[in-house]
Amino acid sequence: MTSIDTGEYQTQRGSRKYEEKIYEYQSRMPFSNWPSDENESEWKNEEGHSLSYYTEDSRQVRDTLELPDGWEWDSEWSIAPPHRGTDKDGWEYKGLLLASGWAPRSRKSITRRRLWNRTRIQTGDAFIKTSTGDKYKGWEYAHISSSTYHQEHSPLFGKRRRRYLRKIKTKTQAKLSNPPRFIFPEHQQVQVPPRLYFPMKGLFKYELRVYLYQARDLYAGNSTGLSDPYCIVSFEHYSQTTREINQTLTPLWDHTCVFDDIKMFGSPSDVKGSPPKIMIEIFDKDNVGKDYLGYVECYPIVRINENQQQRRQVSLEETEEVLHVPFSLEGAEPVDEPKDPVTSLSWYQVTRYGRYAGQLLAAFELFLVDSVCPPPILERDYGETDKKKWWYTVPHGIRPEYETKTIKILCWGVRNLKKYRLGSVTSPFIKVECGGVTKKTNHIIDTRRNPNFTDGPIIMELKLPVNPLYCPPLNIYLYDKRAFGQKPLIGTYSVQITEDSPTETDRPSLRHNPLETANTLRQRKTKQGQVAIDMETFLDEDPDYIKDSRFDWWTKYRLAVLKATGSKLQDSEIEYVNENHDRLKLFHHELEKEPRFHNFSDVVKSYPLYRGKGSIAFDDPSENTRFAGTFKGHITVKRGKHTANEFDHKYIPTKDLCPVVIRVYVVEGIGLLPLDPNGKSDPYLRLSIGKCVMDDADNFVPNSLNPVFGKMFELSATLPLDHTLKIQVLDHDYGSRDDFIGQTEIDIENRFISRYRASCGIPETFSKNGPNHWRDTDLPTDILDWYCKVNGLKEPVRTANGLIYNYDEYTINHTDLKPYMRQHKYVGSPIQQIALALLRRENVLVHEHVETRTLENPNQPGISQGSLRMWVDIFPKSYNLPPPVDISPRKPEDYELRVIVYDVKDVKLADYNPVTDEEMSDIYVKGWLRGQEETQKTDVHYRSFDREGNFNYRFVFPFQYLPAEKRIVVSKRKFFDVNKTEIRALPYLTIQVWDNDKFKFDDHLGTVEFDLTAIQQGTRTSSFLDQIMSIGSNISYSDQKSTDSSNTSSKQILTTSASKTSLNQVLNTSDSTDNLFEKKRIRRWWPLADEGMIELELQILTKEEAELSPAGKGRDEPNMNPYLPPPQRPETSFFWLTSPLKTFKHIIWKYYKFHIIIGIFVVLAVVGVIVFIYSAPDYLAQYLLDRLLPL
Repeated sequence: MTSIDTGEYQTQRGSRKYEEKIYEYQSRMPFSNWPSDENESEWKNEEGHSLSYYTEDSRQVRDTLELPDGWEWDSEWSIAPPHRGTDKDGWEYKGLLLASGWAPRSRKSITRRRLWNRTRIQTGDAFIKTSTGDKYKGWEYAHISSSTYHQEHSPLFGKRRRRYLRKIKTKTQAKLSNPPRFIFPEHQQVQVPPRLYFPMKGLFKYELRVYLYQARDLYAGNSTGLSDPYCIVSFEHYSQTTREINQTLTPLWDHTCVFDDIKMFGSPSDVKGSPPKIMIEIFDKDNVGKDYLGYVECYPIVRINENQQQRRQVSLEETEEVLHVPFSLEGAEPVDEPKDPVTSLSWYQVTRYGRYAGQLLAAFELFLVDSVCPPPILERDYGETDKKKWWYTVPHGIRPEYETKTIKILCWGVRNLKKYRLGSVTSPFIKVECGGVTKKTNHIIDTRRNPNFTDGPIIMELKLPVNPLYCPPLNIYLYDKRAFGQKPLIGTYSVQITEDSPTETDRPSLRHNPLETANTLRQRKTKQGQVAIDMETFLDEDPDYIKDSRFDWWTKYRLAVLKATGSKLQDSEIEYVNENHDRLKLFHHELEKEPRFHNFSDVVKSYPLYRGKGSIAFDDPSENTRFAGTFKGHITVKRGKHTANEFDHKYIPTKDLCPVVIRVYVVEGIGLLPLDPNGKSDPYLRLSIGKCVMDDADNFVPNSLNPVFGKMFELSATLPLDHTLKIQVLDHDYGSRDDFIGQTEIDIENRFISRYRASCGIPETFSKNGPNHWRDTDLPTDILDWYCKVNGLKEPVRTANGLIYNYDEYTINHTDLKPYMRQHKYVGSPIQQIALALLRRENVLVHEHVETRTLENPNQPGISQGSLRMWVDIFPKSYNLPPPVDISPRKPEDYELRVIVYDVKDVKLADYNPVTDEEMSDIYVKGWLRGQEETQKTDVHYRSFDREGNFNYRFVFPFQYLPAEKRIVVSKRKFFDVNKTEIRALPYLTIQVWDNDKFKFDDHLGTVEFDLTAIQQGTRTSSFLDQIMSIGSNISYSDQKSTDSSNTSSKQILTTSASKTSLNQVLNTSDSTDNLFEKKRIRRWWPLADEGMIELELQILTKEEAELSPAGKGRDEPNMNPYLPPPQRPETSFFWLTSPLKTFKHIIWKYYKFHIIIGIFVVLAVVGVIVFIYSAPDYLAQYLLDRLLPL
């Protein structure tokens, strides 16, 4: 016989705090009044068992409820708060029917009840009271058999039970091959298997300690954007609850949950190798119910003996010098390789429904309890208002060590504020909190006039952990000052000091001198009517300067693109490089994402503010709906106590309004999203900043996913009122609303005030004119002065030969500046070149560039909709603005290609004439330009028996050409397209020779293809070509002067080889090619790819030249330039169906004339014989009659 320890399954088991609940029941007769005196009430526990047997006076039942040993009351009895299932007094009612449930009200009810709560806390070794008397040993009691059994005895209980166990073992010592099993007799109708109890050996007691220090980035459970978080720690069947921290997303609990008297079977080494899991659930406490904020799963460090307890209570003085190294026992030296990991706080991710919901800073230890080495003693902490409430704090050696630090917060302003409760936020102020220290700014008078704060920086002195990993976040709260004293919370954000504001984060090149300050926004005070910068002396145009049409901005851009992709440079780019002109930096991402620019947050950084329920996770779909605005500021942390004057003076621009001019250069789009049925789009641009909107819908690019915009947009704005530039790309549609492709946003304010000077990139050279004319409002010397001023450097001094910068003198020939200087014919004054080279050597300021910005759709976050290549220039309106850069797309030039087909020779004979028993071909030639659909054909040279063809036929191909890119521009319109699609193709001319057939497909005889920019040189005569083809491929040529009108060069064989090959292979071994656009006219013999050769004359003319020298297609009028006579073809060249006489003459008579003559004689003879035989009897009879019967 054994007793069942049901206390292991009680709800208060393992809890330090427990809420006792009892019900007050009242009854009445139908339609009568309810009792008003508590003396008429009956008290029952949660399971419905009456408690009246404790005392005769029912009014004292509630107050005289017996407490278990080791517990004491923590509060008074109170009625549970009403909810939807109760009335306003907390009563719930039950009707006449026994099966009916409890309802908030009922006129026919006869029973009602309400819940009373009272909290008790553990004060000592609490245990579940069990009956120990012999009379009640092992018995459990219940009202009836179907109700719940209890160990407590009551006179009201009518049933009791107890359990008997019997141990079984094997008959022999041998091990069983199979586990034991029960065999039931078949004749038994009810077969109830008995329970099997596995006897466990080795019961050990453990103590679990859960160190919960703080959390951050928790899910916002309240509509204010904050939470009242608390934790429920569960281990096995034990659980405890921490206290709640009101109105925060970064709670600091500093709480240790102790689970003692934990019984676990098995070897301690097995427990250490595979410890049980600890579950921590975080909730938000509300007046009604609770909100789930997330959970954390983790495992404790198991400590089973004294040698493995590496963490002890160590004072602050003892741990100050060796804070980050593990300790052995108290007072011992640091150990290098402890057997067990040192207990330290770590950040654990909080997960809510599979998504990120914050982080928890905690540690866990599981001690094996024995008398040799008891767990360390913990310290208590008490509540501020109620000293009866206490909890264990995180012990020293585990909790972070603190030191005094000073936080400087530059509150710059607020941006993008959303409405709150249908009202605009016009007078906001900021409150910052960190480590229990709170400070706030003055409110902004009106954000519609100036959204910047007028306050100076906030200085906060507080105790922060030495290890930045444990630093609490800096909480930013935005409030709005409204009428009648209202100050609603608009939004919140938590800044992780470790990541966002580490100490001394400035780049080494950005040095600061505390004796100098920079309080200006790169503005220079000027007199009335005087321009800010006078650059006429430096940028005077040369009167003899003639614009170089070879190069433009696109030459520099294409050079950057070709180098980035590793493609071969074109002739124009090679020439550009050889002349040592400026290069362009091409970024394949946003300029803010360049690591050395730090997102342009060197002066101020943008912090998003959120409100309402939700998380700050980046993939949270509710993030956009919770967005309340943006706070701009800068946070600096320094160790020790410091005043505002003791901080390094950094570049702080003015907070006043500043009108600016923004020039947006959009070069091209890449990989845009197709939105039309044809798989293309008709993109155009729309730009907006503040109230200024520019729409370029009239200049959409038809049927393109990689449109070349080449647009410059100039917008006016006032900083900081207009701070964000939005660039949208839309798809133009005719019959419906234009489709939205994507957009990108640029923080103009951060770029303008940044010390990296992202307002205008500095080029590689200072050019007075030429393709890279200086385009900035400041000269290089002025930029260098500004750079030294904002970085605390000594102002440069001009000398007769150069500049003194940072105590060193630099001249134009200084060796340190050579890698940063380029020399070409357009460079400006030496002093400006030196200043620009010094700036580029520092490699701090933004260089001349083109950035690639990803387009995004708010409805499809995280999915790229394409990208734009562009850049932005920002100039103050008070400056003398330079002319904009011309990035208009290159316009193709109109050309005309004339191809004269003279003769073909040695082509394959593809047809066989069974009549004449000869091979022949009906030869014709056709040609086309790549990308064009038009194909032109010559007339047919019929019946060629000698493998030759004569044509004297002219092809005329008008086309558009981009000389700089060496591309033909073709505009096509597909069947269902409204607009034409522009295609760029290589300038390739294809000439093919075919055999004409009437009743089957034509036969291909040969092909030759020409790159009009690099035509392989042919031969002047066909005999010379025959000689080359008969000799071999290892042939080189030397040019000889010629006096012909076409200025062509003759070729002479110098070396030969015995191997026979085609002329294509021969000519490809030579590097000599002709550019038809330069040479204008070429007439040569060229080999065909398969067999044979062709004589062609190629001529390129501009549109004006073609109009002055007209020529018709084929031999049509005007047949001139040159005149093409009809080809002198042999008489055998004709079409047999249209020329029957020639067919008879050249096909039948030529080969069968003797047969025909003989046949004629034979036919005549046969006819004569037939006539004779037919006529002879009549004539003979007549003759005989005339002779025998004379008249």
